[in-house]
Amino acid sequence: MEDFRLRNLYVPSEHIVPETPFEIDLESARQECEPTAEKLAEKALGYGKLPAERYLLRFEYGFPGKELKNAFDVSISTISKQTMGMRREILKFPTLSRIVGRFRATRAGLEPPDMPDTLLFDEEIESGGEQIDTTVMLRHGDPSCPYSWKYRLEATSKDEEIEKSLLVDYLVDAEYGVLLKRRLKGMSHTLGSREPYYQDKRQYMVYALPHAKMPRREDGTLLKAIQYHAAHDIDLMYDIIPWDTLQSKLTTDHYKPPRSPAYCEEKTLLDRLKLAVSTDPISDFSQEKHLRDNLEHLLRVYPLEDMSELPSETIDVLWNGSLEHHASDENARTALSKALETSEVHRQVAEKGY
Repeated sequence: MEDFRLRNLYVPSEHIVPETPFEIDLESARQECEPTAEKLAEKALGYGKLPAERYLLRFEYGFPGKELKNAFDVSISTISKQTMGMRREILKFPTLSRIVGRFRATRAGLEPPDMPDTLLFDEEIESGGEQIDTTVMLRHGDPSCPYSWKYRLEATSKDEEIEKSLLVDYLVDAEYGVLLKRRLKGMSHTLGSREPYYQDKRQYMVYALPHAKMPRREDGTLLKAIQYHAAHDIDLMYDIIPWDTLQSKLTTDHYKPPRSPAYCEEKTLLDRLKLAVSTDPISDFSQEKHLRDNLEHLLRVYPLEDMSELPSETIDVLWNGSLEHHASDENARTALSKALETSEVHRQVAEKGY
């Protein structure tokens, strides 16, 4: 595995992450997706191989409906009826989504890094006129971690008064062929001992793989892609997006932060335990982690921007139990809504995507 470095850090922000479209012609795509179309046809009630194939061509490869219409010599309404009908079935049944996810993972060539959990990068860099202590860690998943492996970026800059913190996790799901980027920034007083005030919403970017914004390499670890994305996230947060909102909260004596998405960070839990700022910090941690893990599980099984597309029955199937503190009439849809209240979800659409 090659040494980690931040690629293109000092080029204009919009050019840091190169686009590498996955070029394939329609006939080659048909041959490649044929086994998956057959598997979907076996499991989907009322839909045969043709609708399954056309769904994959439209929604996974991104071929426009007009091109499919011309290739198959059918009406655009027929293409729409078949592909959207198949899509509704996949949104309804996670077993079908798992088949599509494995197809994505195979196309992306995902393979776990052949090294244990390790520190990949630890340097001071400059961005936006600030000196930033930057680390990147590799961590493998386990039964308690809902991902296959992840890279974690931690960046910190400080002056005499203010310390800025950036946390970015790049979560790889090798079963569903998805990379989920989770970003959170915070701010604290340099001389204080408290964890930072974190932004009120965690930001998610969902990439269904293979993706034009995820440069590929032969070993399938996505390491090269993360070298670009880590550089981009540092540039974005320290040189482009202002920190004014967090700084105003930090300087307001009476500011009481809302339920923060950072509550499920272990460091925040330790801080709250140490300073006794909550009547039950362990419960706060458990509930927020429960909501976060379930939301992220849904985003990886169904890499959507609009989670309202998911039927309630699908959420009930995938939601991993309920918390003992939840009201007895609270269902998974309500719990999902709570998780989304402290999150911003953006699906990163590839060049030919929908």
